[in-house]
Amino acid sequence: MVLDLIYQDINRKGLAISIDKASPDTDAGKFVLEGKTARVIAPFNGFYPNISLNWFDGSLEQPRINRGEFYWYVFAIMETRSKKISHYFICDYLRLREWVLEFNAPLTERIKNETW
Repeated sequence: MVLDLIYQDINRKGLAISIDKASPDTDAGKFVLEGKTARVIAPFNGFYPNISLNWFDGSLEQPRINRGEFYWYVFAIMETRSKKISHYFICDYLRLREWVLEFNAPLTERIKNETW
């Protein structure tokens, strides 16, 4: 469903973006976007992202799901009532890593300064 939405946007706007819907490693949630592997995170309802801070500790290596690396996160956003995927959001793993670590920083600092 996400690929259909992406294709619609590309065609409607006349963009020159390359997509290969074939998975590079047999993971049904992966495809190739602009020569780099993308992984769909679905469904994503905005309330609970299935992201672990441990994925971003230390290394800048690409994340892995089902034994294969990927560059792009493609969040399939579903409507709460209908449970239909109606939107998507694409970002590279480096940007997501930056956001996750920034989001966690205030909590980490607060915990360091509290006494238990």
